[in-house]
Amino acid sequence: MGPYLDRIARSGRAEFIVLAGYLDEAEYILAEARSRGITIPFMGGDGIERIERQGALAEGTYVTAAYMSLIDTPRNNQFVESWSLAYPGQAPPNLSAAGAYDAVYLVSQAIAEVGTDRTAIRDAIAAVGTSRPAFQGVLGTIGFDANGDVTAPVVYVGVVRNGAVELAGEDE
Repeated sequence: MGPYLDRIARSGRAEFIVLAGYLDEAEYILAEARSRGITIPFMGGDGIERIERQGALAEGTYVTAAYMSLIDTPRNNQFVESWSLAYPGQAPPNLSAAGAYDAVYLVSQAIAEVGTDRTAIRDAIAAVGTSRPAFQGVLGTIGFDANGDVTAPVVYVGVVRNGAVELAGEDE
């Protein structure tokens, strides 16, 4: 990364840098960039979740993800509160936790409706959002198209401010 960061520092033309990697790599790249005087914003995907724990190094870094624990919906608020009670003092839930939670409840709902036959369960889940009602979960409204893809994917953008991730666009 050094030569690329040197070029960015010399040219002064870059306005934004995308971090396509994971937390360890992002920490290293941010440290190298900051040591070269590069202060422009960085953005990464959910692979860099928890970057806010790096304090000042991560200030102004944008994080994108299909889930953020700070989304203000009744289902998510209840989930985050239950998580906090079950795991006091731990980091808030992430996409993996929320997705697993919704998956368990989606499968449970399908079993309650169609029984335990594997094919019936598969077909019931595949029909969610088309011939069956969409599932209302922690991740929001979940439905699938004919290819099995989520019909209304959502991506949230957060930004690190004062050691915490906030939704971008709020107070900007």
